[in-house]
Amino acid sequence: MELGQLGLGVWTVATRRYYPMERIRERGRALIDQLDGRKVLIYIDPETNTPAALFVSALLGKMQDDEIHLDNGAAVRDGVLFDRRGKRVTVELPGCEIFGG
Repeated sequence: MELGQLGLGVWTVATRRYYPMERIRERGRALIDQLDGRKVLIYIDPETNTPAALFVSALLGKMQDDEIHLDNGAAVRDGVLFDRRGKRVTVELPGCEIFGG
């Protein structure tokens, strides 16, 4: 890893993982990984051009225009998860302590 490289760090109880922007872009700007037995969507937010993550119940995710379409029929728009009927879904975000909090 190159010092100062932009990316996303994700922490769980058992896992600490870093996703470089370059690797996320190479995977089509959206990918699903597994952390501690749970599926996590890692993507580049089209509006802010920054990496983001949220736990999902899908196996595949694909960026189409400014949305991520998941293989379970759900979609992520503007950082919000919507189910296959278009209803907003409450999600859990992987995270860490916030500096200065």
